[in-house]
Amino acid sequence: MQLYERIKHLRKDILGLTQTDFGKRLGVNRDTIKNIELNALAKPEQKEPLYRLICKEFDVNYDWLINGTGDVFVESDESIVDELAVKYNLNDMGRRIIENFLKLNDAQRKVIEDYIYSLLPDDEGAEKTVKLDLIANGREPDTIKTTPEDIVDIRMGKYGK
Repeated sequence: MQLYERIKHLRKDILGLTQTDFGKRLGVNRDTIKNIELNALAKPEQKEPLYRLICKEFDVNYDWLINGTGDVFVESDESIVDELAVKYNLNDMGRRIIENFLKLNDAQRKVIEDYIYSLLPDDEGAEKTVKLDLIANGREPDTIKTTPEDIVDIRMGKYGK
């Protein structure tokens, strides 16, 4: 299957969209979609940006679209957050916090992380609590390595649950 055939297959058979609806989602008209599917796009320089836009808009695997390899879809951030929401029983606010945190740049994330750490008890007390809990569960004190995740769990009241 050629690239232009995969685009038609994606639009028609997988997504169930008309050329008009597919074009609207991509910000182009029906004729552009028709020309892509016929491999007759008048301006070849338009192809690559459209391919990237198709992948972004519909969570399509770029390798599948271009080369026909791999899965059709990639897992989106939204579906990953959905899985976390189910696994950790998050309410709508918890889900929104995670979604928005993922959109932040590194500097913004650091500010949020520092703020959250400032609200939690000190590391030393948390580490002692973790070690005592591990000792109570049969681990030798000299083999205990407390991880940052252990400390965060104990601060959040989730350690051992």
